[in-house]
Amino acid sequence: MLSPDGSFSEIYNKTHIPPGERYDIPGGTFPVIETKYGKLASWICADGNYTDITREITKKQAQLIAAPYREFPGFGEQLWQNVTFRAVENQVSMVVTGAASVAAIIDPFGRQVALDVNKSGSAVVLVADVPLGTGMGTLYTSLGDILGWAAFAGLICFTIYEMVEEQRFKRAKKRERLNPETAGLPGLPSQK
Repeated sequence: MLSPDGSFSEIYNKTHIPPGERYDIPGGTFPVIETKYGKLASWICADGNYTDITREITKKQAQLIAAPYREFPGFGEQLWQNVTFRAVENQVSMVVTGAASVAAIIDPFGRQVALDVNKSGSAVVLVADVPLGTGMGTLYTSLGDILGWAAFAGLICFTIYEMVEEQRFKRAKKRERLNPETAGLPGLPSQK
């Protein structure tokens, strides 16, 4: 990335390579450029579909991330929606530049400050004032996908609990039908 003072940043290489795409340069570096405008960073194309890249960049206190894409028809809408999630998850502003059908400027709260989605393609320049992110990230930035896994584990626990309770209820109903005199909740006298 070229900084406003004319110097180049450390090289950022795509980390998540889509199937069938030839890319021999290893990724894994996440440069953030400090400028008088704020801390700027970038990721490339498919890396925006993965949560880890934006988290790593935000951990280095990026406040605005440029997201250039070479999207294909039908992918543009998914693209700016994914970028919106990355902005909210990490409280960072995003600028999307698609090669074919999408461009967007998104603030750290997920608002599309400027958006152009044209499936037939368009040549536009988006201009908008956008607040920079804090550069501190969110709880999600530091914990990562563990929150999603915890929610999934909670879902499994509640599902098992519901199944156990349903079986207890069915057994109690069955006992009530077989012996109406002992009906009632366990430990309580039956009601006659």
